[in-house]
Amino acid sequence: MKLKTVNLAGKGVILMLWLMALLTLVYVLEEGKPRGSISYYFNKLEESQPESPKYPPRWIESVKGGENYTKNYSSMIPYHEQLFDGYIVRLEPTHVKINSDGFRDREFSLEKPIGTFRIIMLGDSLVFGQGVELNNSLPKQLEFILNTNQNNLAYEVLNLGVQGQNTFGEVELFKDEGLKYNPDMVIIIFCNNDIQDELLTRELYLNFTKEYHDKGLNPEDYSLEIHRKVLQLIESKIEHTPFNENWKIVEGPLEDLVSVTQKRNIPLMIFSLEGYSFEDADNALSNFANKNNDAYFAQALINTKSYKDEELILHPLDAHPTPLAYTLYAEKIYETLIKQGLIPYNQK
Repeated sequence: MKLKTVNLAGKGVILMLWLMALLTLVYVLEEGKPRGSISYYFNKLEESQPESPKYPPRWIESVKGGENYTKNYSSMIPYHEQLFDGYIVRLEPTHVKINSDGFRDREFSLEKPIGTFRIIMLGDSLVFGQGVELNNSLPKQLEFILNTNQNNLAYEVLNLGVQGQNTFGEVELFKDEGLKYNPDMVIIIFCNNDIQDELLTRELYLNFTKEYHDKGLNPEDYSLEIHRKVLQLIESKIEHTPFNENWKIVEGPLEDLVSVTQKRNIPLMIFSLEGYSFEDADNALSNFANKNNDAYFAQALINTKSYKDEELILHPLDAHPTPLAYTLYAEKIYETLIKQGLIPYNQK
């Protein structure tokens, strides 16, 4: 398959590790470009919130294994169910239910039903669907569009998104949990915080947590303060490190994913979503696709100027997409899949 690049318009410690990307998604849309920095974000947060969040998340039990969990990526406890109403700001409550295999979706049989085209979508909170109901998440929006517009086949888009996961964790999760579902395609969604050094981040969290313990303080009561300190150090490191060095954190796992999918003849699609990526990363993803077999890259560009910010993001201090934004992104992904001939096309 020829490569193409498409451009279309303790519990406290584990909790903080798992929520790493939740607070690092700190950009709001301004003419389709990321805006602000971690420092900007926390300055704005201080203007509207007390030091400790009023509405902490209820995710502690949803991180598998606690201190005895030996895997080097995040996973979810099967059958966990709860309402989620935000972390740094109060959001409309949404229902979160984890299936028997540990991801946010309905149940799927390992044996693929006859006449079914199965897609696995990998990513972080952008795929998980933070702050929206499952049916409004990106994987389910794409699944709906595929089944609405196509004849003869049933389409399944499995949501393997995990909040706080980086590219390495996404690929490891796919190898451990996704391959057994025998997918016909893999889609991975890049997010701007994927270039964070996961090992350094964990080390910083552990160090700050110990520091607060040594002071006789409960780290859970200072989770936002600790998170701010960690992210400011990470931001500084990223700013003072050449992009090519930071990019290795993403490129290595992507090469591993290409190797795994290529051996099984599974098409791989890499997407960035407008407002959640940046130019250097998009150029690097494009170059990656152009030099690796059986991988495609595309930007899901939406006309942000046609919408108000509040129509596309959940809150000025929580810039995860709204259901409308996910619909627009899913439509662009669908258009790309059709244009590139990556899925059977029998329009109704």
